[in-house]
Amino acid sequence: TFSSPIDLLFSAKLEGSENSFSEWDSKSFREFSNLPEGDYKFIVRSKNIYNKIGSQVQIKFSILPPWYRTIWAYLFYIIFTITVVWLLVRINTTRLKQKNIVLEEKVKQRTYEIEVKNKELIKSESEIQHRNKEITDSINYAKIIQNSILPSEELIKEYLNQNVFIYFKPRDVVSGDFFWFNERTDSCLLAVADCTGHGVPGAFMSMLGLEKLNQAVKESDNRNVSEILSDINIGIKKSLGQDQIIQKSKDGLEIVLCEINPALKKLEYAGANRPLWIFRKDENNEIENIIFKPTKAGIAGHTESSQQFYSQTIQLQTKDEIFLFSDGAPDQFGGDRGKKLMTVGLKDLFKQINGMSSIEQRKYLEDFYSNWMKSDIYDYEQVDDILIIGIRIV
Repeated sequence: TFSSPIDLLFSAKLEGSENSFSEWDSKSFREFSNLPEGDYKFIVRSKNIYNKIGSQVQIKFSILPPWYRTIWAYLFYIIFTITVVWLLVRINTTRLKQKNIVLEEKVKQRTYEIEVKNKELIKSESEIQHRNKEITDSINYAKIIQNSILPSEELIKEYLNQNVFIYFKPRDVVSGDFFWFNERTDSCLLAVADCTGHGVPGAFMSMLGLEKLNQAVKESDNRNVSEILSDINIGIKKSLGQDQIIQKSKDGLEIVLCEINPALKKLEYAGANRPLWIFRKDENNEIENIIFKPTKAGIAGHTESSQQFYSQTIQLQTKDEIFLFSDGAPDQFGGDRGKKLMTVGLKDLFKQINGMSSIEQRKYLEDFYSNWMKSDIYDYEQVDDILIIGIRIV
């Protein structure tokens, strides 16, 4: 228009970025910045001073994306990412393989060391088994020696008219309990002893005790039971060095020693911490338990060399039943409550076997202790050697 061209007004719209035309304005240009990539259409219209709107003018153009947002760039990114991931995986895989190789070498080394140690252990175990067998064989042979030194049960029975039983149950192969018998002109000596400990240590003490008893009667056949106990107390203390200022051992034994004259029905008793029990029927046929108490001192150990043991002379009656026993007999745990048998239980046991034959009495004791140490809940181990000798006077 040629009518006042300087007064023309313009309005424009950029499709693809704006939804409506701009306000009328005399400015004859538009500025756009930071347009994203894409297709655009720029539309312009004008208006003269008479408010007459002229024809629209359109300009189409496209803005291309920058190179780093092109398809090739994205493809490159994908390929690059895959390559980096692959390289990382490959590197880590190589590292793991190297670590596995190192670990395999370590495992091989450890396996070899374990195999060597196992071979050494097998060899050691074999040596231990061999040594154990030697020790066991030695202990078993020691049992044969110990049994050979103990007096013959048949000899004791023969002397006392077969009315004797011996129930002997060592806790281990060899025993710290022992019995001793010596025949005199008109009488016999019979003892039951309980040495300190059990097993091999107790067996050594029992051998020493047997030796000192034999030595005591060999030196003088006229010694009475109390004198014999005094002699073996001195002898054992001397053998174990207990009479010295610095004592080497505190071991000793407890013993019940009797001299029995079957013809006169007389018994002389002396005890070192071990009692003598006699069960006798009274006029009402009731069983009475007569207890003869010992001297309150053991043989050797803490007992002084000057210790004197007193004796008691007992007039026996027909059908009297005499019992000599070690402390393992009342001290055994068992029963439903897992308690010791105690002297009360042992008295009841001896009353139950009163009047039985010696064979029946021994069998009854074997069955009793076997059942006593077993219950519905627990099997109790034998805690000590058990030795019981029973004699019936006829």
